[in-house]
Amino acid sequence: MPVDLPPLDADRNAVRRILMNLLSNAIRYAPDGGKVAVSASVSNNWFDWVVADQGVGIAPAVLPKMTDPFERGQRDPYKSEDGTGLGLTIVQSLVELHGGKLKIESELGKGTRVRVSLPLRSATPSS
Repeated sequence: MPVDLPPLDADRNAVRRILMNLLSNAIRYAPDGGKVAVSASVSNNWFDWVVADQGVGIAPAVLPKMTDPFERGQRDPYKSEDGTGLGLTIVQSLVELHGGKLKIESELGKGTRVRVSLPLRSATPSS
């Protein structure tokens, strides 16, 4: 993570919940020994986080429904079903409450990349 990121005017608990949900999904679907990467950056007054994994990926037909309640991108017959299928629904809601955007990209067998973009707000109001 860059050390010079500006402060983000956002609810600390909501941001924590967003990141925990994204990280738990990435870890859950990454293969043993697979990598999960987190990065952050700022551009054009947006604070962006990206959580990426090398997991099973999400089928293109399912991708648009991933933020629907109880939706799951992939069923693995070799893993027990953890979670309720509400993680990305909660993430989407919290991101929208902050005026942000959520983008999910995935490829079967190669992994998933989730970008959360939250607007930066000026520390002092402009006149």
